[in-house]
Amino acid sequence: MVAGGVVARTVIRPDPGPVRRWFSLLVVAVAAAISMSEINRLIATAVADPEIVAQAGKRASIDSVLAPTAFTHRDAWQVWADTTHPGAIALWIVIHVALDLVLVACMFLWLRTVLERRTPERRALRWVVGLEAGEAVVFLIGALVVDQGGAPGWFTWFAAVVTSLKWIAYLGLLINVVRNYQLRHSMFRATRRVWRALWVQRLSAIVVAGVGILALVPKENIFDQGPDVVRSWFDRDGSGIWDAVFAILMSIAIACLLLVQGRQRTERAYAHDANSTAAPDSRPAQLWWWLIAPVVVLVAAVVTLTEEVSTVRWRPLLVSIAIPVALVVISFGIRRWRAHNGTSPPPLGEKPDEEPLGQSTWIAGDVLALAALVVLALAVVRGLVAPVALGLSDVRDLPVVQLIALVVGVAVAVAIPLLAIRPLLKFPKESAGESNWAVTLMDPGDSVDPSGWANLLPVVSFIGVVALARWPIEIGSSIGVIAMVTLVLGIWSLMLGFLIIHLQARQPLELFRELRMEANPFLTFTAVTLILVAWLGGDQRLHEIRHGVAGADAVAAAAARPNLRTTFDRWLASSSACDRTVALANNAGEAKVRPLLLLGASGGGIRAAEWTAGVVTVLSSSSSCGASATMLSSGVSGGSVGLALTRGLPGTTGADPLRLTEKVGESDALAAGLAGLGVGDLVAGASGILLAPNGSDQWIDRAGLIETVWEKKSAAMRQTFQPTDIEGPAGALVFNATSATSKCRVQISQVDLSQNFEPVPSTGDCRAYSGAPAGSIDLLSAGAKCGLPETWATASFISARFPYVTPTARTGLDDSCPKADMQLVDGGYAEESGLGTIADISPGLSAIIRDHNAPILDQIARDRRSASPIVVPLVVYLDDEPGEDLLRDIGRPIAEILAPTQIQSPAHAQLSSWRSLGQRITNELRTSCGSPGNAICAQVSKSVGSNFGSDSSYFLTVAPPTEPSVRAPLGWVLSDESHDSLRKHLVVDRNSASGCAEAASNLCGLLTMLDRP
Repeated sequence: MVAGGVVARTVIRPDPGPVRRWFSLLVVAVAAAISMSEINRLIATAVADPEIVAQAGKRASIDSVLAPTAFTHRDAWQVWADTTHPGAIALWIVIHVALDLVLVACMFLWLRTVLERRTPERRALRWVVGLEAGEAVVFLIGALVVDQGGAPGWFTWFAAVVTSLKWIAYLGLLINVVRNYQLRHSMFRATRRVWRALWVQRLSAIVVAGVGILALVPKENIFDQGPDVVRSWFDRDGSGIWDAVFAILMSIAIACLLLVQGRQRTERAYAHDANSTAAPDSRPAQLWWWLIAPVVVLVAAVVTLTEEVSTVRWRPLLVSIAIPVALVVISFGIRRWRAHNGTSPPPLGEKPDEEPLGQSTWIAGDVLALAALVVLALAVVRGLVAPVALGLSDVRDLPVVQLIALVVGVAVAVAIPLLAIRPLLKFPKESAGESNWAVTLMDPGDSVDPSGWANLLPVVSFIGVVALARWPIEIGSSIGVIAMVTLVLGIWSLMLGFLIIHLQARQPLELFRELRMEANPFLTFTAVTLILVAWLGGDQRLHEIRHGVAGADAVAAAAARPNLRTTFDRWLASSSACDRTVALANNAGEAKVRPLLLLGASGGGIRAAEWTAGVVTVLSSSSSCGASATMLSSGVSGGSVGLALTRGLPGTTGADPLRLTEKVGESDALAAGLAGLGVGDLVAGASGILLAPNGSDQWIDRAGLIETVWEKKSAAMRQTFQPTDIEGPAGALVFNATSATSKCRVQISQVDLSQNFEPVPSTGDCRAYSGAPAGSIDLLSAGAKCGLPETWATASFISARFPYVTPTARTGLDDSCPKADMQLVDGGYAEESGLGTIADISPGLSAIIRDHNAPILDQIARDRRSASPIVVPLVVYLDDEPGEDLLRDIGRPIAEILAPTQIQSPAHAQLSSWRSLGQRITNELRTSCGSPGNAICAQVSKSVGSNFGSDSSYFLTVAPPTEPSVRAPLGWVLSDESHDSLRKHLVVDRNSASGCAEAASNLCGLLTMLDRP
């Protein structure tokens, strides 16, 4: 890879011993911390047995009793003892204690090398370690106490005292360290040295940090997506094994790439150390290198124009070309002006008095390269700790394959720094003799220019970009999510890294030199260029939704939607299977009653989609009433996707409740979307070149790629969207999005919700008093002329656009429908339960039902019976997030000085929460039967609500119970582990008490009510 022109330089090599020691300790500590976090989450989801009234609904994390505030959480021990899994929690406490000791040992071994002997700091460290060991003994005793089912008060006090003493010891250690000027100064210098080295190696640091954040951050929801992808490698059908293989191969490839780039950047650092001034190489900048990108973009645009299905947007194209061309023109002008006047560039001056940069940069580059492999191994650890811990307890069977993989992951993560650092830092040997290409390439002491064939590396990167833009779905389905992330980062790292390394050997462009820069700020220039292109030449149509029927046909279809009263009448005509007879008290006769369901589906990515579709599937397959009881469903984000999947659902009794989402939740869709995020959309936005993917007749952004994959896997999702086509057990569907411009709620609705008042405001604003739901815009009324969403996947996904994995959705970009010119994002930004729309239509619907019920009540009062049913509405909220069964903490008074900062946001959130919305809905629906004091109404309402433990006969929450399990992520991929954790709460055996007990809260009672004759 190298040619002549090698400039040998004597360098001081880093000592591998200390690096090997602290890198190994760091890896072990991170592995222990990640595992402790996962164990803590399992413990924190164990809820006290509801049969124990004093503890019902309580839970506690182990972090709470290890914190400085341990005295306020002494009841945690009794809560754990009163759960239904005390033995499992006892085991997890033991595991947590062991991991904590490992973490403390790593801290001790590191600080022992930093702190001098016979000093106050060293004595304080011994106190810390001693109290940590004492606390471990106490917690081991506590595990035994929990397992035996009781926690004496004296023990909880004693444990809190030991924990508090531990934190006092930590405080003493910190004070002693801060008081020691020499120690404080040396730590500051070490931190600064590390920062400077990471800054030089910032491209590698960005790559490793990008993968690490997605895979290792111990948070919930979206941060659980990476670990769940790892768990999908072990799915029962074996399909994930190739994803694992490609993830390993891509990680090895990117580690090699980062290693080479790191050594080449280290050469620059040693050159910096060798010069007495900050002056760069004397050779002038090569201006023509800066023109390669504009030429490639222009040629690519010309080639793209030859394809009918691809598009070129000239404004962003010209802006992206103009910026580097302007840079070259200005620099050339400065060069000619200085040559004409015989002046020199401004001097950079003497370097500041600072430590040499070469050794720390060498270490940083090699460590970051190995970290690319360590991160993958630690991702396996984080993904598998929870299922293995569950298997080690009495909660479920032990997953042997995952246990083996977990052990291998830990072993690999620890072995990499232990075995690789020493030989890596010693390569190439100083006595290597005659250099070959590998030695010269990896030796930071050789200043080299890339050979001719090294110039092919950007070509390889360019080919990768074209391949991912053309075949994102095919490549994504082949290699999986983690390999796709690594591949995208590797492609751009290869291209940018080569240019940075090539250009670092020469002076910066004259314009940068005038600004007294010693190197070309290539990464900064790239970022600024992308921002300027988006600002000056951004293409609004880049993320326009895929349109189907348009023009007069679309307008007619939107206008033909039924209003709320017509929807009710149609439901009434098709739901007679739900009628049941209720004997009235005091020999008042009997009444025919029919429950009417309204479903609210919460947001939460594929987890919400699966929970929503699963509950509707269970309702549909339970009975003919369950398949016809729902009149209307309102969804947000993943809830909308789940509702769309249920259209045309066949009522197959006993079928798998997750059959609609198992294929949709595979990794193909997210992998394709990530290819679009990192390549297709990025290139299109930066250059204006919209390359149509293989098999498509138009440009598709990353949201369209996800929709396309869903359409291949689900017949319901690929059906053409027709607003009047109301079918399926979820009734008429309403998808709720949010306008990023007006901040209004935007509804894609099969029902005209304006309640026969004035039409929606033509301005696309939601502030007019139009009769529409409050703060809302009806997208189909506003912009049908521009075109309806192409498929049901498109329509539902408008409600689920959560930046940045998915882009915002643009609508109404044609001049014929300016009121629909909106930028739409996830509906959860405005209201995350889907209940807001139901709350807004509840007054109108209540009036409609009251008009229906009034003559029936009169007939019962007169004839003691009626031929028509009294309709009793019931709103069912499908909440995919566990927590409905937890005890609500009212809170304690807060300090006066903190009141303004701690009240406003929670108070706003409380009023917009699903509980508040449920209360508003209940208040409205109470009047749907007649006057609140009507005895008949009270009895028929109770006949519907008596089957489930709810405070309201008109509102019900169906949510998975809080229990130790593998948590399904907020993302777009689910493993078999996540499927199983949701499936177990949807499989209801009403013939056994345990079957109902294991089901989701209230689901069993709801099914019983619907089945009642």
